[in-house]
Parts: sequence; C-alpha cells; structure tokens
Amino acid sequence: MNLKQIQSFVAVFEEGGFSRAAQRLHATQPGISAQMKQLENSLGDVLFERSVSGVTPTPAGRLFYQHALAILRRVQVAQEELREMRGEISGSIKFGIIPSALRGLSPTLFPRFAATYPQIKITLKEAYSDSLTTWVRTGELDFAVVIEPPHQEGLMTERLTKESMVLISGRAMGLSSWRPINLVGAQPLKLIAPSEGNSLRINLDRRIRSGELPIANLLEMDSVHGSIEFIRNSDWTTILPYTAVSADADAPDLCLNPITAPEISADFFLIHQVQSPLSIAARTFVEIMGEEFDLINDSWRANLSRHHLTKKNSDRPDFPD
Repeated sequence: MNLKQIQSFVAVFEEGGFSRAAQRLHATQPGISAQMKQLENSLGDVLFERSVSGVTPTPAGRLFYQHALAILRRVQVAQEELREMRGEISGSIKFGIIPSALRGLSPTLFPRFAATYPQIKITLKEAYSDSLTTWVRTGELDFAVVIEPPHQEGLMTERLTKESMVLISGRAMGLSSWRPINLVGAQPLKLIAPSEGNSLRINLDRRIRSGELPIANLLEMDSVHGSIEFIRNSDWTTILPYTAVSADADAPDLCLNPITAPEISADFFLIHQVQSPLSIAARTFVEIMGEEFDLINDSWRANLSRHHLTKKNSDRPDFPD
C-alpha cells in the first residue's frame, strides 16, 4: 500500500467512478483501475462494487475511506508542521470566493495581505457557490468562501460569519437610507437577482413563493457590480448581504435599508478538503480574512447605532406612488 493508491481510492470514492477520478487526478482510467486492484489485493478486501453506471463502495470501502482521509490528512499536517518549524510562511494559495463577499473584502483584504506577505502567491477565482464547491472537491482550489455549501463527502465546512441582508436601491426609489424596512405586504419591487440555482437566489425565491417578498418584475443578472451600477440610475432594487455594499454605507446615490421582514440572512462558509488541511499560508490568509469580516460586522453595528435603529422602532418606509 502506498500514498498514490490511497489518493486514487479517495478520488474514486468521492467521484463515484474511475473515469471521473482519473480526470480529477490528471491520470488515466486504466492507471486508476490498476491502483485499485493493487490496493484491494494489499488489503484483502473488495472496496467497490463495479457496474456500468459507476462504482458503489462496499462496507469495507466505506470503512477504509475514513482511514484513508485520516492518513492523507496526517501526511499534510506533518509537512505543514515541518514548514512551520522552519518558520516558513510562503508558497502559494489557490482559493475561490463568491462575488458578494469579494466586492466587500477586495478594497482592504488583498492590499493588506499582499503588503504583509509579499512572498505568498495568490490565485483567485470568483464564482458562485456550486462551481467553487466543485473546484475545491476536485483539488483545483485549496479552499473557498461560499454561501450554504452542499453536504458532500470529503469536504470540511466552517462558518465564517452570519450576515444580515439589505435592500439596495437608488435615489429614484425615494427611500430613506438606513431606515428599517418591512417588505411583507409592501409595494411590489422591481428586483435584480442572480440566475436560478444560485444560493442567494434560492433564498429569495423561497420568500417570493411564500408571498413574503412581493415582486413586480424580476431581472436576472449574474454580476454584483453590474447590478449595483444598474440600480444607481434606475428604480430597480436588489437584496444582498451587507458585506457586498459595506463600502457604500454612506454613498449619496445608493440607499441601504436593513430588512426586518421577511427574515433573510446569509451565512458565509469556508470549505476545503478533509484530506488536505490548510497550509500555513492559507491559514494566515483565512485569519486575516476573518478579521476583515469582523470589521465589516463592526461597521454594520456602528451604522445601526448611528442611525438609532432597533427592531423596536423599525417600521416600513413609505414607498413612492
């Protein structure tokens, strides 16, 4: 038994087939099949039931999967501890982030990290949660920041922050910025939302179907930046986590309204492979990112306090006729 066989086994287990595992590992299907035969011979157990539709783990395969993850994780931890002992904080990190988080974190997180750790190379991908989850699972990314990640074998999730959602509009709507808003039973909105399947869209669709979020018209746009620029010059609105617009809290051409009803929130999660603990460089980045999220949360509380906003005195602002 060797590490290559164990890595191949984990890929076959998580991908549900030899061809998909081969693509994930940039290997050949016959090579992966040979690795599995050698591993099964070494263990004296059948790990997968083969069929034309793929493979199904046997009870022995499911048990060995847990041990395989532990083995690969310990190897990674040993490598990281040796680097840490040498005092190395360098290398590269490949990570992904959803657009709403990227817009809020970009102005401060990346300049701060790049200035403090210039020896760490960053590769960043911006995408929605489903794509990022796939790339983390296949190893294309080391980790990602997503909203409501699906539960998948081999992925570890950690909540980074819980965000309040805000209604964002331009001057044409005539609303008072930072005044709490109750959307239930309010005038129907012209709403810009991500395309179907996006985690934020699923959250909004749930309220639209229940009648809690009245909609006059819906425009799909998969660009946070584009949506906000559209809104600046129109009577359309959107609903996003506060992080996405934290830098616009006092923008004269945008209006932010905390939503009191329906209750809408967004949880940002960090995801990475169970078998691959975060490197020192990645852990350092995540720590600084957590501090930036804390600063954004402080900004939210400060704005609520500054505008004397509490749930007790919240009311629905008057919509223009």
